[in-house]
Amino acid sequence: MPKGKRKGIRRGTSSRPSSDDEMDTPDNQSVISSISDDGYFQPIAEEDGDSGEVDESANQQNFEDGIRECIDGLCEKSQQTRINSLTLLSKTLSMKYIYDFLMNIKFTVVEYLTRCLKKGKGDEQALAAQCISHLCIQLGEDSENIFEDLRETFLYMLNDQSTPVKTRQKNFLKPCLREACTFILMEIKRND
Repeated sequence: MPKGKRKGIRRGTSSRPSSDDEMDTPDNQSVISSISDDGYFQPIAEEDGDSGEVDESANQQNFEDGIRECIDGLCEKSQQTRINSLTLLSKTLSMKYIYDFLMNIKFTVVEYLTRCLKKGKGDEQALAAQCISHLCIQLGEDSENIFEDLRETFLYMLNDQSTPVKTRQKNFLKPCLREACTFILMEIKRND
């Protein structure tokens, strides 16, 4: 007789019928999941009105986690994922001032954006340049080193004929040169 074809055995049935008592008892649920379902770990606000502080710190933490996810998305293999992460990061940097947070992760962000700038194509390069511009604005005087490090890359890409003209002129050239002029003017004013 071939394997798996035994006569007289019905598959999918249990040897004993289940009773209604087993379904009604909460013993089937683990202790940990019942604790988490009851809201055991939820922050409890004091009666002094600290609920606003708890909500604000939770919102700030969620916001920072979202930015970290965007930054992690810059290392993904999929170009579309990197473009989506760059778009979201650019919007975030242009909407909210997050200097302290960026100072903690400045080198990581610059490294990932530089990689997108050098190895990316078209829209990815343009969005990376835009993010670098927003990052320089966010960091202010602390961004001078970033701009000096990336100046060679910018000049190479602006003169590189293999870079699409649309990227060099419209999306890449304008924001980067605008930021470069801003920093040059700030430097001139500081020296006077």
